[in-house]
Amino acid sequence: MAKGAFSRISDILKSNINEMLDRAEEPDKMIRQMVRDMEEAVGKATASVGTAVANHKRLERQFNDKQSQVAEWQGKAERAVEAGEDALARRALERKEEQSLVFIEVEDDGPGIEEEHLELIFEPGFTTRERGNGYGLSIARRIVQAHQGVLRVKSRKGHGTVFRLDLPLNFSGGGT
Repeated sequence: MAKGAFSRISDILKSNINEMLDRAEEPDKMIRQMVRDMEEAVGKATASVGTAVANHKRLERQFNDKQSQVAEWQGKAERAVEAGEDALARRALERKEEQSLVFIEVEDDGPGIEEEHLELIFEPGFTTRERGNGYGLSIARRIVQAHQGVLRVKSRKGHGTVFRLDLPLNFSGGGT
């Protein structure tokens, strides 16, 4: 008798679940929603590609400008040496060195980073986030250093944070 009651309850539950699924699964609505979702994804991808192309062109122009400036400062340094102006040559070489770097800054207007944490954020395993593992920034810094660059941070509590990445224009890595 108990077996019959469980079988009956099971049949009722199956029937109710199937009825709910039938009402929820209106194929036309589902297909229209899927098409909308896909159109939105295509729109986002198209915008991302456009942004990437524009960034590539901008960075290419900046790279060419920087290379021209490096060559210009090198020429000035050489002319200063020929003229016996060692101090002027040193300043020209310093400017050349400045122009030999390209940098990217990423800034936010978030809450900022606690001052006591600024010295720790690049340490492997350091995190203040509940679900973080603390390896992202330390890995990023190691990658940048492997390319002879520098990754640094400036932050003021309540005023946001700026990360700056400096990389040499002409990196000649010997395998890392």
